[in-house]
Amino acid sequence: MRPINRAGFNRRLTWRAGAAALALATGMSMASAVPAAAHPDQPHILVFSKTAGFRHDSIPDGIAAIQQLGQQNNFEVFATEDAGAFTDANLSQYAAVVWLSTTGDVLNGEQQSAFERYVNGGGGYVGVHAASDTEYDWPWYGSLVGAYFKSHPHNQNATVKIEDSTHPSTAGIPASWQRFDEWYNYRTNPRKEVRVLATLDESTYDPGADRMGDHPIAWCHGQERGRSWYTGGGHTKESYGEENFRKHLLGGIKYAAGVAEGDCSPSQAPVDADFDVITLAKGKEKTGEPMALSVLPDRRVVHTSRDGTVWLTTPDATTKQAGKIPVYNHDEDGLQGVAADPDFANNKWLYFFYAPPLNTPVDDPATPDVNEGDAPANGTPADFAPFNGYNQLSRFKLADDGTLDLASEQEILQIPTQRGLCCHVGGEIDFDAQGNLLMSTGDDTNPFSSDGYTPIDERSTRNPGYDAQRTSANTNDLRGKLLRIKVNADGSYSIPDGNMFPQGTEKTRPEIYAMGFRNPFRFAVDKKTGWIYLGDYGPDAGSANPARGPGGTVEFNLIKGPGNYGWPYCVGDNQPFIDYNFETGQSGQAFNCAAPKNESPNNTGLVDLPPVQPAWIAYDGGSVPEFGTGGESPMGGPVYRYDANNPSPTKFPQYFDGKNFAYEWDRGWIKEITVGANGERGPIKPFMDSMTLSRPMNIEFGPDGSLYVLDYGTGYFGGSPESAVYRIDYTKGTRTPVVKLAADKTSGPGPLTVNFDPAGTNDPDGQPITYAWDFQNDGVVDSTSSSAVTHTYTTEGQFIAKLSVTDSTGLVGSANVIITVGNTAPTVVVQTPLNGGFFSFGDKVPFKAVITDPEDGTIDCSKVIVRYLLGHDNHAHELSQTAGCEGVIDTPAEGGHGEDTNIFGVINVEYTDKGKGSVPPLTGEGENIMQPKHKQAEFFSSMNGIQVVNQGDASGGRRVGYIDAGDWISFDPTNLAGITGLGMRVSSGGAGGTIEVRSGAPDGQVLQTFQVSNTGGWDTYVDLPAKPIPDPGGTKPLYLVFQGTGTGGLFDVDVLRFEGRGVAQPPACKPTQPEAGYRSLYDGTAASLTKWKQSGPGRFAQQADCTILSEGGMGLLSVNEEFNAYSLKLDWKVAGDDNSGIFVGYPDPGNDPWVAVNQGYEIQIDATDAPDRTTGAVYSFQSADIAKRDAALKPPGEWNAYEILVRGQTIQVFLNGVLINDFVSTDPNRDLTQGFIGLQNHGNGDDVSFRNVRIKELETTPPVTVANFANPGGWHPGQVPVELVATDEGSGVARTDYKLDNGPWTPYSQPLIVTGDGQHTLLYRSVDKDGNVEPDKAATILIDASKPTLLVSGVADGHVYGDATDVVVKWHAEDATSGIASVTGVLNATPIQSGQVTSLYQLPLGVHNLSVTALDKAGNRTEQKLTFATTTSLRDIDQLITRFRATNRLSLSAYVSLSGQLAKARKAEAAGDDAKAVKQLQKFVVLANDPAKVTDPDVRSTLVRDAQAVIGSLEGGPALVRASSGS
Repeated sequence: MRPINRAGFNRRLTWRAGAAALALATGMSMASAVPAAAHPDQPHILVFSKTAGFRHDSIPDGIAAIQQLGQQNNFEVFATEDAGAFTDANLSQYAAVVWLSTTGDVLNGEQQSAFERYVNGGGGYVGVHAASDTEYDWPWYGSLVGAYFKSHPHNQNATVKIEDSTHPSTAGIPASWQRFDEWYNYRTNPRKEVRVLATLDESTYDPGADRMGDHPIAWCHGQERGRSWYTGGGHTKESYGEENFRKHLLGGIKYAAGVAEGDCSPSQAPVDADFDVITLAKGKEKTGEPMALSVLPDRRVVHTSRDGTVWLTTPDATTKQAGKIPVYNHDEDGLQGVAADPDFANNKWLYFFYAPPLNTPVDDPATPDVNEGDAPANGTPADFAPFNGYNQLSRFKLADDGTLDLASEQEILQIPTQRGLCCHVGGEIDFDAQGNLLMSTGDDTNPFSSDGYTPIDERSTRNPGYDAQRTSANTNDLRGKLLRIKVNADGSYSIPDGNMFPQGTEKTRPEIYAMGFRNPFRFAVDKKTGWIYLGDYGPDAGSANPARGPGGTVEFNLIKGPGNYGWPYCVGDNQPFIDYNFETGQSGQAFNCAAPKNESPNNTGLVDLPPVQPAWIAYDGGSVPEFGTGGESPMGGPVYRYDANNPSPTKFPQYFDGKNFAYEWDRGWIKEITVGANGERGPIKPFMDSMTLSRPMNIEFGPDGSLYVLDYGTGYFGGSPESAVYRIDYTKGTRTPVVKLAADKTSGPGPLTVNFDPAGTNDPDGQPITYAWDFQNDGVVDSTSSSAVTHTYTTEGQFIAKLSVTDSTGLVGSANVIITVGNTAPTVVVQTPLNGGFFSFGDKVPFKAVITDPEDGTIDCSKVIVRYLLGHDNHAHELSQTAGCEGVIDTPAEGGHGEDTNIFGVINVEYTDKGKGSVPPLTGEGENIMQPKHKQAEFFSSMNGIQVVNQGDASGGRRVGYIDAGDWISFDPTNLAGITGLGMRVSSGGAGGTIEVRSGAPDGQVLQTFQVSNTGGWDTYVDLPAKPIPDPGGTKPLYLVFQGTGTGGLFDVDVLRFEGRGVAQPPACKPTQPEAGYRSLYDGTAASLTKWKQSGPGRFAQQADCTILSEGGMGLLSVNEEFNAYSLKLDWKVAGDDNSGIFVGYPDPGNDPWVAVNQGYEIQIDATDAPDRTTGAVYSFQSADIAKRDAALKPPGEWNAYEILVRGQTIQVFLNGVLINDFVSTDPNRDLTQGFIGLQNHGNGDDVSFRNVRIKELETTPPVTVANFANPGGWHPGQVPVELVATDEGSGVARTDYKLDNGPWTPYSQPLIVTGDGQHTLLYRSVDKDGNVEPDKAATILIDASKPTLLVSGVADGHVYGDATDVVVKWHAEDATSGIASVTGVLNATPIQSGQVTSLYQLPLGVHNLSVTALDKAGNRTEQKLTFATTTSLRDIDQLITRFRATNRLSLSAYVSLSGQLAKARKAEAAGDDAKAVKQLQKFVVLANDPAKVTDPDVRSTLVRDAQAVIGSLEGGPALVRASSGS
């Protein structure tokens, strides 16, 4: 592309027709008009918006926006839809033509040719949106626009990633630009032919079926002498009002018009073939366990190994040991980072971060069951104190001969550490442009006891190493930090300005530059910006937990200045953890990322911490698509800075300038990340994916502009054949020969003949090559053969055999191998645990290693280092270390990883021999892997056909799915020694099928099969019970082969569950604890067998798993005591078709087992004999219930439980809790009430195991039950609660049953309620726990809930009687059920009897109450109440006088006087003369009240009372009621 200069540009601006404005307003053709008022000093832009297809309603908005931009930026805009404007003359007036959402074929052939000449001659083209949906049949236009439209999804928000922020159309626009538009998919990706300016992040929107992956959305390129710029935005009207889109469009127009420069060379990144990967060192003999590297100014590489070894590798691929720093080596401790001083060329200083040995406790091989080198997890400060240590930053000089001068050490800085615990050391070292040293430190905290969430265990007895608040969140502690210091000439240091806490700030350390890190293992400083790119490892929780916090998240951080990055309170994009109390197990509130507080008792710093900075790029699993999936191990890498003045021919090109090279240890990749001007994350692209890279441990750009890579390899804590140092050169496609070198031996006694083979050596470019062999690294070419060669070493020592291969261009590739003569490397074979054996986290695992070394002879086992590593995907954490050739090593319980993590165990054994004189010592290593018994199916080693399915309810969130017939998965290595069974968790929404468990190959030996049925849905899980699985012997892959006839998926597999001890140490046999009431006869210990006696041949052998196994026979093992009534319980297991039995009720057998056969009874164990001789039968007497037996019986290889209940002459047999035989002895020659108990060893080949034999002797006294209810024997007026209370002084009451009247027997659980009139019979009884049954008891319960009937006569309710009347009250009561108990009458509170005559004058005048009550024998009551009244009158008084005279209660004279006087009153009354009647009655009162005349006081009072009552009535007082008719 050649931009047009302003002078040339203006010479073309000759079209000046005033009609331009008219054409702009009317849309008329401007082809023939000449503008009259054009500005000759301003560029002219033509906007062309003709459409022959879909027309966008945003076109007018686009024209208006471009006009406004022209007015604001000094260019004139003309618009047309007339294709006639496309002539040579007319087009020459314009600096650029904007095709604004044109569609279809808009130009004819002549017009097309004119436009081609215009652009090819230097004109500018701007394509907006649908300009790519135009002129599909015009190839030249297709090249001009860059790519044709294919499809688009619905309009939506998406994130535009700015790929080139230097172009005028993208400068100043956010690196992640979020906007709403219609997003085109294109038919082709234009990247190879254009410079891509911006791409779409397809993870931020739905691109539809035509998603592109790499999705350019704006680009530019040169077209001969012209310029082309295109943007896919601009569909919506609103686009043209957006500030950033207008800025984007303006920059594109300016570039196309030649007003602004822009690099539009194709942006295709260099391809892998442009690079040359040079192997500088390979194999653990040249790298040890790779830890870190530093490239020196002369391109030599210093690299370190955890064991303290410092290596020096030259540019021509020669490696030697420069020195070895003594280190403490436990868990992750040892030698960590290395860096060369910025002035290394002059001062030769190398900086190292390492763990000095100190006096930290180490394991004592003499105590194999105790590891003194492991710090206690719990205890007191005094218990933890011996493990208090430190890691140290020191510098040493590298001598001119390439050796490390250990005596030159200057100790710079010490970082406290809690030794004897894992994990997180950090240890990266780098320098900024000012020469300040920066170093990362880890949180020094055990992550394996916090369920994968934040480790903040504050318990007072807990080792402080479980609380990251004491380090990362502690402003007064140097751990979990990024430190920044200035090292002085004497090795001391000062604090540069700008750190996090000014010097002198209370409770802070001034060395801290940034805080809040977990394990910032790798970082790099961009010396141009001073920014720090840091990777921080995160916790391992499989998923978020509302009670604990977010799932495992790791971070790439971009550190522009001091800050707090959150750990252990927040992670990722400031996702808070939940405050968790490890003492109570209770969760509190989420931590406040904006204002975190450190309130841990282990904190010595500030409580109020700076706000948390979010991660630059956080990821978990596949959350960042460009990063892929797998384990999560972020490594902060360098930024490349292109230096045009660097003479190195291999320096990386300018394309990479300013890009960050991040790398991932576990996933094994390096990525280039474009970084915006303000640190915005731009596109992420793979770098050198074709490179064979296991696990990049450290990368660094050298002074030559090449990238140096330290590859950890595939091993764990010790290096591997893949461990390497590489240099990646940019050679633009010219590559160095690839050299392969193998030796049949690398050590041995002298003279030593070694065969060297260069097979595989080649030139990637196909050029001819020549060979040069130097067997002793003395610079002398010993051979030029291109075939295998042999060399004999006659002198003892260590030599470097080197092969150099040169191509026709002079590029030289080299490989070498170290040959040691006079000393043989030890051979280490790990015999146990078996490779691929199974274990559970927390097991103690026995180990045994066989070490042979010809020179050492007898091996000093105290020098043999044994490590237990927690494997996690491709890496491992050392968690335990011991010493010895044989012993037991702890595998700590696993509490730091979720089910979604691929974890396993690794046993690593290492031995370094003594060397021989001046011949250096050599190290041998052996390693075995242990598989977890709980194995996620998705963590297979290899597979065929299946896919891994993400599903939240699956264990670990994933499962193996999309299974069709013939698919398989395999697990390698596996060894089934000690495994007894295998179960699985599966689901199926399909037809189901069969899982074949095979050994060694997909068509290997079938070990077991599982049938899987439809479970009701793909997300409905079923646990398939474990089935026995035989040990095929040896270590080999284990295959699950899937079979079935359905389509569309058979089933899914989630988890495999292995049962059995595996490789774990058998637990010491602890006596089993029998349940209450039982005592052990065999409790799993050999000591308990002393209670038994063997009769006859064979024996029962005590096993390591605390069982006894029958051997030989036929014999009998009897308990040395007799029993009466009892419950005998035991577990038994057969290996296959085996025979045994339990004998009961036989006399002392002496040494003759046939006594039990002839005089006792055998409960059989043998599943394949006749019915009366199979499992559960009383042998030859009575078969078990076969159906129940078969339903309860577990197959060979699984334990079954017998309970044999003997009472009297009965035997009851329970199999796994099910009664399968109920036998009564009728043989007079056999007596079950007294006898021995024994186990039969039937014969050779009958392998029957027994365990947990216990007995409970039964008492014979039945329980006593009492029925408690009210009024026993009496009647009850309604329902009767009855409580049954049972007691048993022996075994206790098992249950109580009752039967009411003719009902069934019913278990008693609570008081029963008896109802219903009549007599009820309740039968009841209880059974004790020994089975004794109480004889039936009875209780009679009488119930009468009905009231008696009652009839009362003699008085009418409501009647009025004259008091001269007599009444006779009578009653009659009846009750048909319980009978009448009593009937009582009461008149005016005075009892009366039925039939009693009552003279009413004896009652007061007025109202009277009569009550009669009948009560039956159940207490039911019936009551009748009557009310009547008494009155008087002159007539009643007259009748009373007559009555009293008749009864001689009045004398004749009194009678005559009173009768005469009363007659006068009656006469006056009859005459209606009430006053006279009153006077006469008053005289009557005087006579009646005269004691001399009326001597009877009752008569006196009665007559006076009645007369006065009449007087009162006559005088107007209350009227006397008249007696009722008939009364």
